[in-house]
Amino acid sequence: MIYFIQDSSSFNIKIGCTSDVQKRLSHLQTGNSSRLVLLGTAEGDAVEEHCLHQLFGKHKIRGEWFSPAPAIILFLMNLKTTPGETIRQNFVKRGPRTLRASEWLVKRFREKLEWSSSDLFSRAKQDGIGRNAILEAKETLDLPEGKIVVCPNGDQAFFWHVPPDWPHLAESDSHEGSL
Repeated sequence: MIYFIQDSSSFNIKIGCTSDVQKRLSHLQTGNSSRLVLLGTAEGDAVEEHCLHQLFGKHKIRGEWFSPAPAIILFLMNLKTTPGETIRQNFVKRGPRTLRASEWLVKRFREKLEWSSSDLFSRAKQDGIGRNAILEAKETLDLPEGKIVVCPNGDQAFFWHVPPDWPHLAESDSHEGSL
């Protein structure tokens, strides 16, 4: 049985193979301080597992852990087993607009780590991304809280930012769906 387990802190996904998924989840949880969530399972053995690792290779972080890229999320959404709570809440319920907005936000933060809220929403509007979709994507990507900055003229501006080690920054920009 192939399993997809997500780390609730980093949102990274482990793609592995086992004969007892619950036992494997329990074993992995013992060595992990973050809550692990079973997203789904699929029939298969080590050969299919290896094929999935190859298919999603550009999203590999280390070992059997992968970033939560749209390609992997869409694959999970098409599994016959019910995906876990994280996927249902963050992608299935919100749908394609959140996925598109999430991809858009990742691209913007690859351009620069900090954006004024007005610049970000203005650029989103130019690119056909709605304000609500951006806010849903912010939650889905678990972006840090924004910050208020006092400008030289005394005005206050709200800024969106990500840390330099934000996992999505390290991924290849050549693939459109590389969350």
